[in-house]
Amino acid sequence: MTLEQDYIDLFSYKRKGHMGKYIYRYRPAIYDEILKQEAYYPFKMESDLLIQTSHNICKNFENVRHVLELGPGSQTPILSKTVPFLKALKSHVGSFTYTAVDSTLEYAEHACTLLSQQFDDIKTQSLEIDFLHSNAFETAKNGAQPNDNKLMICFGQPIFANNNDKDIEILLKNIGICLNKDDYFLFGIDNNHNEALLKRAYNTKLTHELLLNSMYYLKSKLNLKDFNPEAFNLICKWNSKEKKVELSLKATVKHIIKIREQELLIDKGQEFNILNSRRPLIETIRKFLAKENLIIKNVISSDTDTNNTFSIVIAQKHSSI
Repeated sequence: MTLEQDYIDLFSYKRKGHMGKYIYRYRPAIYDEILKQEAYYPFKMESDLLIQTSHNICKNFENVRHVLELGPGSQTPILSKTVPFLKALKSHVGSFTYTAVDSTLEYAEHACTLLSQQFDDIKTQSLEIDFLHSNAFETAKNGAQPNDNKLMICFGQPIFANNNDKDIEILLKNIGICLNKDDYFLFGIDNNHNEALLKRAYNTKLTHELLLNSMYYLKSKLNLKDFNPEAFNLICKWNSKEKKVELSLKATVKHIIKIREQELLIDKGQEFNILNSRRPLIETIRKFLAKENLIIKNVISSDTDTNNTFSIVIAQKHSSI
């Protein structure tokens, strides 16, 4: 899917909630500022849980020699989540190779640089991959030894929180192809359905600025001189039926833009769903995983903080039935 088609689909209402990859490609420092907000509980809960439980988590792994991280993110999450976890992993399994996989090469390369600074003897690789492209992770399998296990990690909930059902299935199919029998898949999930807490976390000025990045990126890439990327307000809704936070931009003025010679009208008052943050139940996630022979081996939650709605899920690839 090309950039142009993604925006055409957005403004013509053919797709929604699919613009997440573009909000991090412009003014990336905004995301780091969001992570520092006290009200943005998901980051703190996940990083605290990883720090508390990493050694117990790592007891679930055997013979891991290759770690792949999907969407490592910026410096703050890498130092707060990835580094503490990998230090615990190294104490359990010894040395391993680390591959950072991101839809933006800059993030993958930065992750490898930070990891190299934290570990003296680590071998790193950075890959730019469209997660939803057919056989997306094929190159990530290169160099793996047949008797070694891979561990794929994904923090920040991009798989189940930020995708619709169809894209989740595509992404998990790609992950399933990449993982061999007995390989591991680790990720975090948030089961918080408290509307007030969710709105405090997401209905903020910084979230508005982050979503506006999608419009700044459009203006920059397509050189839309008369397009005002600031002419949108944030709309934050909790959809209790579908258990997701819906983040949209509402146009405050009328725009007419041209993409691929196609003229698109953006009328004042129209809302465009940029990104969603879903809170699926564990049973829903279990069903998604089972389609790719990924079986949940363990779910680890906080023993000390009963208000912590985060859990770390450890799944393992089984052979086809």
